[in-house]
Amino acid sequence: MSVESLLQYAFDRFDENNYDDAIKGFIAAHVASEDQDQKADIFGVVYENFIKPNEEEFRNAFTENIRAMIEKGIISEDDAPDYENNALLMIPVSDTVYYVWNKVENRFYSGQHYDFSYNKSEISSKAVDSIIIDGFSNLKMIIDVVAKNKYLHEYVVVEDEAIRNELFSFFMIPGVVSGLGDKIKIFYARQDLLYHLYETGNYIPRTIKCATGYDYSEDMSKLHDKRISEKKRSVPMVAITIPTFNRGKKALENVKRLQGLMYDEEVEFIICNNSSTKEVEYYDEIEKLSAQDSRIKYYVKPSEGFHQSVENVFGFSDSKYALFCSDEDYIIGENFSYVLEELAGNPDVGVICFGVLGEDYYLREGVIRKQPGSYALQSGFGCTYISGICIKTKYIKENRLIEKFSKFGDNVFYRYYAHCVYTAYLAHKYGLYAPNIPIFSDSVGNVLANNESDKVTEAPEHVRLDQRLEQAEAQNKLLTCMNLDKETLTGCMISIFCGLIMRLRVAYGFYYDYMNKMHTWDESCEIINNSFVKQAKLFSEQGVLTEDEVPFLITNYLKYAKEEINNRPVNFKEND
Repeated sequence: MSVESLLQYAFDRFDENNYDDAIKGFIAAHVASEDQDQKADIFGVVYENFIKPNEEEFRNAFTENIRAMIEKGIISEDDAPDYENNALLMIPVSDTVYYVWNKVENRFYSGQHYDFSYNKSEISSKAVDSIIIDGFSNLKMIIDVVAKNKYLHEYVVVEDEAIRNELFSFFMIPGVVSGLGDKIKIFYARQDLLYHLYETGNYIPRTIKCATGYDYSEDMSKLHDKRISEKKRSVPMVAITIPTFNRGKKALENVKRLQGLMYDEEVEFIICNNSSTKEVEYYDEIEKLSAQDSRIKYYVKPSEGFHQSVENVFGFSDSKYALFCSDEDYIIGENFSYVLEELAGNPDVGVICFGVLGEDYYLREGVIRKQPGSYALQSGFGCTYISGICIKTKYIKENRLIEKFSKFGDNVFYRYYAHCVYTAYLAHKYGLYAPNIPIFSDSVGNVLANNESDKVTEAPEHVRLDQRLEQAEAQNKLLTCMNLDKETLTGCMISIFCGLIMRLRVAYGFYYDYMNKMHTWDESCEIINNSFVKQAKLFSEQGVLTEDEVPFLITNYLKYAKEEINNRPVNFKEND
């Protein structure tokens, strides 16, 4: 189309009050024209009909928006821009839609309009990461980026004065500052941003959009090194807690791997040496590292067993969450950001279980979410592998759980599976979530499934009936201290004993001849059933159940146990 045809189209649309298409026509004519005087005339029409009638409103809106930005801390009063320095002019075609004229370059800013309406339903959640947006003048783009992701902090850097004058021009649009929220800050220099990050202890941004291609990696690496050499400025989100005993070499290797995480204020590493007598030279090395890296907290604490190791690390943590790690399991560094996101996205959940590669703990069933209640309680008791378990420490303190359970030091289940007691209690009250994300790798593996298992004929003590039964009975005693209603208590009791039969069947599979020599399958199941009856009657004697409730409980148990009993074990080695 000729310039004249485009102009005629623009005027026709203007007469129809179709201002959006009218401006598109004027822009097309301006671009098509090679006559500078004609170009000036085209802009003159746009100015007289779209810009000039709104100049006073633009000036007032600019003043109000800048004042609001100062009040919100987005910019300082010293950095407040002058309206006369604005490089762009807004061309309104509705209350929220604008085209833009670049008055410095005497051209339209672009051929598209900018819609500043704000749709909150488009927001997604990314609550831990922060973002740097460097060198961009398009406020609409900035608003879109920060609106679609719930960043922890949003940093806009505009070192170039010309870019700065373009960016602030958008603030002549009435109410546009509301699209920025209250987490954004604008800096005129990158060094000012780095100083702000250092002084506040705010997390290092992981998302960076830079128009000039400037590489922030060296700056952030220096900031990280400076932070870990000094005292923390904020409460860490998560403590990776490692109870350890007589495995100093592995613990040291573990700590060195953790040091490779490019996280500082977000995390701390708690290593509790439970009075080891072997490999002490490696523990000495960990202590030396703790003097160089503020993330490392090293403690030596007397311990009478695993249960006190668990209690100890809870007591040393100042973080919002405690993420357990065996000294033999190693961090998968590239997945750590997912841990922070999941914790931030599930602030009320009591137990979050991250996966462990190798034996694939907490990875086999996909994503699991158990609401507070009986099923969550049973899942909590099932968290037998300590690595990957993440507990909200606030709930430990609020419910005084160390005080509640530490008195069970003679309870065999608590001694060996203390973490399961805490996860069961918290899962029952606050829910359990397993996001199917691997965060550690298992360096040892399951003794039942390793390559040497075919050479072993004698079942390890911990899988034999007598020990399994002792643990089940001890676990049953703990139920009375968990503030459970009768339905939940009896349901969990049934689950414990049915689970015992299931785990015993696995032991028969690996050590069939040895297990069968001790007790036939039918004999083992009868012993378990008799133990259940004994436990039910004990609850009646203690006043937990009435005498009339005991027969109903036993009948209900036998109904569920029958399926497990009838699923008879097979000799895995014969089937290989």
